[in-house]
Amino acid sequence: MEIDYENATNDIRTFVPGLYKPKKGEEMVHDPTAYHMLHSIRPEWPCLSFDFLSDKLGTNRTRYPHTVFAVSGTQAAKGNSNKIQVIKFSDLYKTQRKADQSDDDSESMDSDASMNGRDINPILEHVDIPHDGCINRIRSMPQNPGIVATWSELGYFSIRNVSKQIEALEKGGYRNNKADVVYKFKRHLEEGFAMDFSKVCPGNFVTGCCGNLIFIHTPTEASTWIANENPSA
Repeated sequence: MEIDYENATNDIRTFVPGLYKPKKGEEMVHDPTAYHMLHSIRPEWPCLSFDFLSDKLGTNRTRYPHTVFAVSGTQAAKGNSNKIQVIKFSDLYKTQRKADQSDDDSESMDSDASMNGRDINPILEHVDIPHDGCINRIRSMPQNPGIVATWSELGYFSIRNVSKQIEALEKGGYRNNKADVVYKFKRHLEEGFAMDFSKVCPGNFVTGCCGNLIFIHTPTEASTWIANENPSA
């Protein structure tokens, strides 16, 4: 259902779960005036989990276009078709709006003006790294974004170093789809979905499985990790 935002009156309402039940035939659509920037992609396979990567482009960036790095984990139909995707989004311009919809006149003079009224398509680049089984969760280490951990549906999780793939997307050059596993953990009773790196202690992270076990993993001087002997339950 297409909505005429310029002439709409009471037909537009914010969807609040539990307070409004869509009628048969109704379709929820986004209001483009509610976003400063909105882009969408259609991946080959659905991704249950993704994580943004810290970069060296500066904090509190406000000037368009934006560049963003991320990692995602696929949920492919066949286990051996899954992959870790190291992604670079660039040329992310502000969502185009008509002049009378702008927040103020000054915003119309920013980088949008350089587009001369044309739609600018964002650029998506990625490197795909093979992964065994669907990826339940993927996380990057905040202090070292090249260190990426994944929870597999097969009941174990692993850590890889994808720094070379990130560098290839940053600077160009050969994009190697191989990233060796530097740590694999199989002591969980079942698959899991909970996992995160510590923002306080670099390299430390915790994992939890559907079998009610929680392990804390600590980095060692041998560039690997060690888990506590007695997990929390």
